[in-house]
Amino acid sequence: MSNKKIVCIINMKGGVGKTTLAVNISYTLAKHFNKRVLLIDMDPQMNSTQYCLSDNNVEDILNHPRKSIYGVFEPELPSVVKAESTEKPIETQAFSVIENLDIIPSHLNIMRANIGESPLKLKNYINENKLYEKYDILIIDAPPTISGYIKAALLSSTYYLVPMKIDFLSLFGLPMLQTYINDLSREYESHIIFTGIILTQKHPTHTRIYSSLKSRIEQNPDWQRNLFQNEMLYRAAIANSLSPESGTKFIYELGGDIQDQLVNIAAELIQKIRL
Repeated sequence: MSNKKIVCIINMKGGVGKTTLAVNISYTLAKHFNKRVLLIDMDPQMNSTQYCLSDNNVEDILNHPRKSIYGVFEPELPSVVKAESTEKPIETQAFSVIENLDIIPSHLNIMRANIGESPLKLKNYINENKLYEKYDILIIDAPPTISGYIKAALLSSTYYLVPMKIDFLSLFGLPMLQTYINDLSREYESHIIFTGIILTQKHPTHTRIYSSLKSRIEQNPDWQRNLFQNEMLYRAAIANSLSPESGTKFIYELGGDIQDQLVNIAAELIQKIRL
């Protein structure tokens, strides 16, 4: 097992609850288990950033993109005096969400940063700043497309975790994702451990498709071995919590079985990666 606990939460399909899970596992690890957590938003849509931070913080980040993850990837400027590029100091910041939980926000500008040409910049930034010592765990929320963002996120990670909605399209992309990660690992001589599949948005009406999906997962020994025992059930309160009127963004605070599910999932992750 790696001493660096850096988990990329990823799925090639959108709408599987990836950001909700990334944010709320981070929140639960910090609030319930007293772990020091850094969430890194690598999605240019900024969903985790908007989820975690106040409107004032988000506006500040939008107006100052170098405070975001974009600051790590900002292209070097050609020097007028010398025939070489000029590096600016990195201004990327970790913003506090709650005690023990910080987030490095994303920004729309990372779409212009040509991350594919410098995919190790995030890994280097993490290593140079020893973020894996300042925090017990880093969680990276990656976008649902093969891109430079995903490459940088995976090459910075020691583990990857796949949320999977109860439908076959979620499963369809898993072999492609694993092939991509294996190719990436060989090319860059890195080792990224598959740490699990978490089934999400399970609804009482999903009985037949749920049984069929689990059966297909269990036919693959690697998938079966890494399937989390704990799942995220569909609850209307989870969807409602994302509205501005709800007053509760972090679903851990909804209590009841929703909180229990998150605690159990976080506990299983702690066990799997020996956090």
